[in-house]
Amino acid sequence: MKSQLVVMEPYTFFNYLDMEKWKNADGSYDVIINVQDIHKDESGEIPAGVYYTLLDVATGAAVSEAAKGFGVTIDLHVQTFQQTACEKLICTAYPIQTAENSGSGKGSIVDEEGNLLATGMATFKVVGALE
Repeated sequence: MKSQLVVMEPYTFFNYLDMEKWKNADGSYDVIINVQDIHKDESGEIPAGVYYTLLDVATGAAVSEAAKGFGVTIDLHVQTFQQTACEKLICTAYPIQTAENSGSGKGSIVDEEGNLLATGMATFKVVGALE
């Protein structure tokens, strides 16, 4: 069989994970994932890394917006409470504090039924200005 070149369209990490990012009127951000096989490990569970990624993205967006600069993660603490089979992960995050070159935020992840799955806090170095 002859090999065929597969041309890949440019993509981002967010597109690959099929994330939806929503900015809310109160300054919070929601990041939503419709759970698929790519989000699960070999045993069919959603690994903690997915929770870490959701909280990092959502808190980073909230802090970056509040600080009017791009936030780079310095520290991230996540507490996972339960791993459950679910169809959707919804992460909501808020900015807590912003200063000239730093900021912090907090967030939580629930499933489609509102069950709390994880919470987290993060600190960011704020660099550059958002366009």
